[in-house]
Amino acid sequence: MRIVFAHVRFALLAVVMLTLDEGSARGEWLTYPEGLAQADSTGKLVFVEVYTDWCAYCTKLERRVLKRDDVRRVLDKHFAMVKLDAEDDTPIVRVGDGVLDSRKLARKYGATAYPTCLILRADGRIVKKLVGYHPPEDFLAFLQSGLASRKD
Repeated sequence: MRIVFAHVRFALLAVVMLTLDEGSARGEWLTYPEGLAQADSTGKLVFVEVYTDWCAYCTKLERRVLKRDDVRRVLDKHFAMVKLDAEDDTPIVRVGDGVLDSRKLARKYGATAYPTCLILRADGRIVKKLVGYHPPEDFLAFLQSGLASRKD
């Protein structure tokens, strides 16, 4: 019986360690203000995915592109990563006397089709914009193009 418990404990420990390792190797999604702040403090660009819950191509982008190891390596290394729900009206950032929510922010960046992916500077200015679902190779080219444009 002790041997069985020892094996169960070992298996549980292995699962926990693998889960922790996977999470620590992947960048986390940030809020818009957090993403800009991280980009400002690290010199990274900001990658923003503007999505909606009902968007099938947003789900496809998430599953087939954003979770790929080669894409995640580029995102984790060079970008602060932000998700904006284009239909969420929860206030997220104060601008002057007003407050912007995800919906207004999406409109500010001209996101009217989903998914819309943005590469921003730390001050919020657009570097590159990609509308719709694109296969991994095209998506990586978009990221590389944004990195190359950073110097402009």
